[in-house]
Amino acid sequence: MTRLSKVSACLLSAVVALAAAEAVGLEVKSAGGISYVSGGVGASEQEALEQAKSDYNLRLLFAVSGSGAFLAEVPVTIADSGGQVLLEAVSAGPYFSAKVPAGTYRVSAENAGKVQTRSVNVSSSGAASEGFYWSPE
Repeated sequence: MTRLSKVSACLLSAVVALAAAEAVGLEVKSAGGISYVSGGVGASEQEALEQAKSDYNLRLLFAVSGSGAFLAEVPVTIADSGGQVLLEAVSAGPYFSAKVPAGTYRVSAENAGKVQTRSVNVSSSGAASEGFYWSPE
């Protein structure tokens, strides 16, 4: 597959993901060529995110350890393996899903001034999921 074909396939995939997410009522955002959705506050948002999750290959969850209480308004940063920031966003709820090219990413999330950073490998098939849990305050 040529480089142009790969770029075209990636763009088509992003358009399909956008249409699917909007069809179930999610606000799809985009930054740095990465489309993403977030939320999960309430049953209808959780259902919409569940229906759209197959369109996104990087899935994050934010919660309090022990109780499992969900967190919202979590700043998220996704950087490539070289450290270049590709996306900075704030998750509207405990679930954050992004469509990224296959590769290794440095994903950071912050809650109450405490930052957690993980290396996440996203394969060309399937999805990567990562949970971020903070101690109760």
